Amino acid sequence: EFASGQTACSTQEDCPDGSCCAGPFFAKRCRFYGGEMAQCEPPNRFNEYSTGCPCQEGFICSAIKRCQAA
Repeated sequence: EFASGQTACSTQEDCPDGSCCAGPFFAKRCRFYGGEMAQCEPPNRFNEYSTGCPCQEGFICSAIKRCQAA
């Protein structure tokens, strides 16, 4: 799901709080942090994501890359 009012982004700084910049290099978009069963990627030190954002607080990104309750 895309963050409201946001489309393309280059870096995390382009996105509002509660979202991340995710997607292939040429098509990154601001997306909301994932809720239950949302596609996710674990947080990383570079804040670069290709398939989905980290999960919302209270959830963890499981081995199958879906947000689950912590």
